[in-house]
Amino acid sequence: MLVGHAETPAHRMHLVFLFAVAIGCFAGAALNYFGAITHLLYVAILTIFGLVVLAMWWHARRYEPAQRIAVIFCAGAVFAILPLNWIFNQGLDGPSLMILVVVAGYAFGALVIRPWQRVLLMACFVIVPSALIGADYLWPDWTPAYASRELQAIDAAVTYYICVALQFALISGFFRRFRSEQRLIQEYAEQLRESSRLDSLTGLLNHGAFYSALDAAISGEQQPRHHCALVLYDLDHFKRINDSRGHLYGDETLRRFARLLEDTARTFGATAGRCGGEEFAVLLRPASSSTVQAMDDALRARCAAQPLAHGVIRVSGGVAFSSADTTIRWMERADEALYTAKTRGRDRTLFDPVAAADPGAIAEPMHELQRRVAAGS
Repeated sequence: MLVGHAETPAHRMHLVFLFAVAIGCFAGAALNYFGAITHLLYVAILTIFGLVVLAMWWHARRYEPAQRIAVIFCAGAVFAILPLNWIFNQGLDGPSLMILVVVAGYAFGALVIRPWQRVLLMACFVIVPSALIGADYLWPDWTPAYASRELQAIDAAVTYYICVALQFALISGFFRRFRSEQRLIQEYAEQLRESSRLDSLTGLLNHGAFYSALDAAISGEQQPRHHCALVLYDLDHFKRINDSRGHLYGDETLRRFARLLEDTARTFGATAGRCGGEEFAVLLRPASSSTVQAMDDALRARCAAQPLAHGVIRVSGGVAFSSADTTIRWMERADEALYTAKTRGRDRTLFDPVAAADPGAIAEPMHELQRRVAAGS
C-alpha cells in the first residue's frame, strides 16, 4: 500500500520518505496550531505543503517519476519551506536547521545527478541557510520569539522525533539499496566467473577449466580400479571444411558437434570441453572401457542422425585412462592414441594400450583397437 508497485529499493526509499515528510508536515501544522507557536498563515502553508508532498507520493507511487519528484521536493524545501519556517518559526531559536540537515541527507544520498548539478545542489544548501543565519544575526528581532520556554522545548522535541523518523526512512532505504546492489554484484561476479570458464563459441568448458577438471580427477583418485577416462576428439578434415565451405560453416560445424558432444557426455555423467581449434575432450569418472565405448558409439550415432548441410560430422578419437599419471602425461597419451586413429584412416576412436592400471581393463580396449584397425584396413 505504502510503496505501491515499486520494484527498486531506490524507488521504495523515495516513496517512504515522501510519505513520512507529508505526515511530518501535518504533525508540525497540528503542533503549531494547537500550541499557538506560529502564525496561522504558516500553519496553512505547512498543511498545503504536506498535501502537495502527499500528491507527489501518490503520483510517484503510480507512475514512478521518483527522481524528478525528488528534485522538485528538494527545491521546494530549500527555497520555500526552509525560509518560511525560519521566518515564522523563531529563526535560530527554532528547529529549521534540524529539518534542513535531514532534507540535505535525502538530497545528497537519494538523487542521482550529474557532478555539476551536485555542486549546485550543495551550494543551495550552503547559501540559503547562511543567508538566513546572517539575517538573524544582523536583525535579531526580525523573527518572532517563542511565547515560553515550554513551547520551545515542545517544538524542539516534536521536530526532533519527526526528523528521527525521516532519517530512519532514509537509512532503511539506503540499506535496502545496498543489499540489492550487493546481490546484483554477486550475481554478475558469478556470471563472469562462469563465462570465464566457458568457450565463447561452443559453450563448453574452455582449455583452462577442462585442465582444472583433469587435475581434480587425478588428485581425487584413491582406488586404482576407479579409473578416469580421457577422450580426445578431433574433427576429421576440418581445415578442408573451412577452406571449401567457409568459416561460418566451420563455426556451425563446431557448434553442432559441441552440442552433440555435450548431450552425449551429460547422458553418461561426463564432462565435456573444447581444448582449442577443432579439438574437444571428454572426462568420464569413474569409467571402464565398456563405458567409453558406449559413449563413443552414442556420440557417433547422434552425429549420423543429425547431419549438417554438407554431410555428417566425422571425428577421430583417442582414449587414455589416468593410471595416476600427471595431467600433462595423461593428455599426451590420449593425444598419441588420437594421432594413431588419424593415421589409420580417421573416423574411429582408439585406446591407448597402456592406459588402464589393471590388465582386466586393458583387455577390452586392446580388443577394440584390433577390431577397428582390421575394419579400416
